[in-house]
Amino acid sequence: MKRRIAGINGLVVIIIFPVWYVMHAVNGFYDIDEKVVAHLELKTAQGNPYKHDTQNPMVENGHYVYLYICEPEMREEWNQVSEIKYDSIGGSGYPVAATLMRYLTSKDLRKDAEGVKALSEQDVRNIEAGMANYIYERRFSLYPRIYQTIWEYYVFTQTGNANYQSFSQRIEFARAAITIIKKNFFFGVGTGNWKEEFAKAFKENNSKLDESLYASSHNQYLNYIVKFGMLGFIYIMFSLIYPIIKTRRYHDPYFLVFLVFMLVANLADSNLESHMGSSFFFFFYCLFITGPGNYFTEGFLSDR
Repeated sequence: MKRRIAGINGLVVIIIFPVWYVMHAVNGFYDIDEKVVAHLELKTAQGNPYKHDTQNPMVENGHYVYLYICEPEMREEWNQVSEIKYDSIGGSGYPVAATLMRYLTSKDLRKDAEGVKALSEQDVRNIEAGMANYIYERRFSLYPRIYQTIWEYYVFTQTGNANYQSFSQRIEFARAAITIIKKNFFFGVGTGNWKEEFAKAFKENNSKLDESLYASSHNQYLNYIVKFGMLGFIYIMFSLIYPIIKTRRYHDPYFLVFLVFMLVANLADSNLESHMGSSFFFFFYCLFITGPGNYFTEGFLSDR
């Protein structure tokens, strides 16, 4: 009983803490500066005019990217501290100017000479490498990756642009899949022309994705429904679930862990449609289904 209670408490902690952490990160991201246009300063410390794009919603760490911009000052000051010039392409393949503006904003610095002067040598190296926010320097923290995902979603909701943004592209892929499913709910579109159907769906959804980025849903379950319809999907799931019930292997904790991991993994990718993914899954699936009931006393994990 004590072990069961400890296990339940541990499971609760494992589930609740990540959810709380993500919610905390989301709330922090959307704690955005109030944009008071009437109070925006018009000139830099050197007396040059600022540009304020008050309609652009892009933010970094809660600060608006396109406020307090003086490109002449930024260009002159940056070219004095870096060999990778302001108007060139940085380490990430994006213009240095764009990376510099985002990085300065992430540190709540203005995009002028004073802002560039406030950067440390490490900051300069980060920008040269294409790092657009100083928090990405935290190599052993989950927060930068969570922040990047939230930022991508924010950009997508504000602009509709999902190009070269992993999370946002997957949203577009899923939307296209759902568009196809609505038209081919019971029998799907088959396995021969799904690419053409996805291309049509992207255009129907007025997606801003480049055609070179068109792809399937990256979700195994949606892909099955797209190709085989709901009837085919039910048959496939029945074929996978029935042997587990028939053999009562749902009592096997190792098998359940394996299934849960695969279940979650298939939500983010179509693993069973690749040679490696399908081979991995069906090898261990068959091994668990046909293997001994107790690995430690009867099977291949026992001491000999």
